[in-house]
Amino acid sequence: MKRNVILPLAVGSLLAMLAGCQKASQNEQTPAGGVQTNAAIQKATNAAGATGKVAQAVAAKPKRYPFQAAIEAIDKEKGILTVKFKAGKTWQIQVGKEAKLTKGGQPATLDDAAAGEEIAGLVEELPDGTRRAVSLRFGPKAEESGAASTNAPAPPAPGGGQ
Repeated sequence: MKRNVILPLAVGSLLAMLAGCQKASQNEQTPAGGVQTNAAIQKATNAAGATGKVAQAVAAKPKRYPFQAAIEAIDKEKGILTVKFKAGKTWQIQVGKEAKLTKGGQPATLDDAAAGEEIAGLVEELPDGTRRAVSLRFGPKAEESGAASTNAPAPPAPGGGQ
C-alpha cells in the first residue's frame, strides 16, 4: 500500500521540478549565472530611470585603436590626416586641439607632419565611424635618453681644478 502512495508522489514532485526548470530556462541569464525574469529586468531598468538610454550610452562610448602607418596626405585647414597602412588600407583621422602630438620626443603641431613620414598613435572610433586622434607621433620613435649614453666617464670640467 505504501508503494502505491509513494510512487505517484515521487513522480508528481519530479514533474513539478522539471516544469520549474523549463520555466527558469526561458528567463534571461545574468552574467553571474543567476536567473532573472524579464519582468525583474524591466522593473530594475525602469527604477533606474532608463528605458534604453543606458544601453545607448554604453554603445556610444568610442573604441580606441593603436596604429602605425605612413602619412599619405595632410589637410591642415580641416585638421585631417590620411594615413596608409602597409597592407594598403587607408584611414582618415581628425586631429583636434585635444590631441597630443609629438615628433622626436618633443611637442609638435600638424605643421610638423610631412607626407611619406612614419606615424603612430592612438585613435578613437566614434559611433558614426569617424576616427579622432588621441595621440600621434610623427617620424620614428625618439631614442630613449638612457639608450644613447655610453659607460665612459664624463669629461673633466673646464678649468681642470681637481
